[in-house]
Amino acid sequence: MKKIVLSSSLLAFSIFLSNCAKKSNDPNPAIKQNQITLLTAHDWKPVSFFENNVLSPLEPCDKDDFATYFADGTAIVNEGQEKCDTLATQTTSTTYFFSEDGKILHIKDPESGYVIPYTIITLTTTNMELQFTNPFPVGKYNLLFEKK
Repeated sequence: MKKIVLSSSLLAFSIFLSNCAKKSNDPNPAIKQNQITLLTAHDWKPVSFFENNVLSPLEPCDKDDFATYFADGTAIVNEGQEKCDTLATQTTSTTYFFSEDGKILHIKDPESGYVIPYTIITLTTTNMELQFTNPFPVGKYNLLFEKK
């Protein structure tokens, strides 16, 4: 479950950025643009994972993974040197987009094709925390990343 959640989170970092251009009906275009700028400034690596507010250690093979986000709404997830699944491809592409207010990051899980909405708890130049609620099994997950 942790690998699926982490993989979908990393891979999900790149759903097609459907509203790149500023529109007059966009309530906070500066906030949304700032989120894009912060997300695309550098690569992100996972540092911790919480399931229902309980720390779940990352697998050693997940610690060297990282995701690269691009302003066009695409992302690439790299498995790092130590793969959890030796048959997995080294990189996987996906897409992402932000909600109009910049508070939700929607990421497409390349395996399932589902778009997963992540509430942005923190997004700074060095740290990112995302949270989502899984309907089955019911649970709240927090994923923490840092600048690579």
